[in-house]
Amino acid sequence: MVKKIFLITLTLICSNHLLVGTNQFILNSAQNGNTKIQFAPGDIQTESIGEYTRFVSPNSGKTTKQGMPELPLFSTFVQIDPIKEYLVSYSVIQSHTLENIKIYPFQNDREGKNPSIINHVNLEYYESGHSYPEENLIVSDRLVMRGLQLFNISIVPFEYNPTSNEMVVYNEIEITVEEIGDRESDEFTPQ
Repeated sequence: MVKKIFLITLTLICSNHLLVGTNQFILNSAQNGNTKIQFAPGDIQTESIGEYTRFVSPNSGKTTKQGMPELPLFSTFVQIDPIKEYLVSYSVIQSHTLENIKIYPFQNDREGKNPSIINHVNLEYYESGHSYPEENLIVSDRLVMRGLQLFNISIVPFEYNPTSNEMVVYNEIEITVEEIGDRESDEFTPQ
């Protein structure tokens, strides 16, 4: 029991520490094996490049599938208990829709070309009517860093439809990391 309380306390401290550096992620609560994280993308700038709109955020990465919409991607780490299994999910709390917008397709940055020169457009996708990205929440496999086990949780707070030129922007999201049971032993589980 003391060990479990210690692990929960350590998880809270480490999770809070890991979340502090990125003001988009705020630890909302952590109790009874559930961690709730509030996410808001903050200030995202746009720039026009020809007929396209490019989203720029200084505190994010970006989606990098060549010719597909380039959208900001935000990440954080969450410490997890090595002997537990987890389910990570999200709920959109607040959103809004942008209309008549054509999202800039990712161009290979290594080519060093001017962003106004667009060489790569996935026409099959842009004509398909499918929303992008397919998955807004990306959870890594378990990571081990200095003896701690972590998940890298990434979120793309957008949903773009190229046929209607509409994009849903998720203004606020709640991410839940839920303990769902014990896990089988593996090379990362302490003995």
